[in-house]
Amino acid sequence: MKGIRARLERMGLGSGDARFLAASIAVCLIALLAYGALVHLPLRAEQAAYEKKAVELRTRLAAVMNFKNVHGDLAAYEKELSDREGRAERMLPRELGQGAFLQDLQHKALQSQVKLQKVAPAEARSVDGVREMPVAIACSGSYFSVLDFLRRLQQSERLLAIHETRIEQQVQGKDGMLQCQLVVTAYAWSQDEAKGRADGEATEETVASLE
Repeated sequence: MKGIRARLERMGLGSGDARFLAASIAVCLIALLAYGALVHLPLRAEQAAYEKKAVELRTRLAAVMNFKNVHGDLAAYEKELSDREGRAERMLPRELGQGAFLQDLQHKALQSQVKLQKVAPAEARSVDGVREMPVAIACSGSYFSVLDFLRRLQQSERLLAIHETRIEQQVQGKDGMLQCQLVVTAYAWSQDEAKGRADGEATEETVASLE
């Protein structure tokens, strides 16, 4: 300040004018510093925060657009998911449903024109979190009827395992008739697994409703 005042006095300004001008300059400098500290720096911080939010929003928007481009109509996508869940449920149901399964076997036999001679379900068991129910079957029919019956079993929506298959030609009876013996194993989730899946789906539905 003394140096500034001395320069002003050498420029012909009086001591009073010099003090006033020096004070004005000091006030301007303080105002500039205050502006930088109180206005400029906070504005830069806010600008950086807004730019960060803008980047996040652009990223989320790009993800949504990519999702829509991949899946197209959201209603159709939801229907596709529902159809997949339905197929999975039919393939590996939560319960063995012995009665319904035996009725389905009988229905397939009627469609294939195969005569069921024995249908003997064995005791169900749990293996690696999955319930298994072997069913011993004995049936008879023509060559094409037996093949059609086996094909229908293989193409069943429900997950089935066909094993211990034995096909022989009947010694007595009509020519071309075959005797078929096989074991068909049906599968379902174990009770613990089914309960866990049900609880998980209930939780997802609750979360979805809250959202």
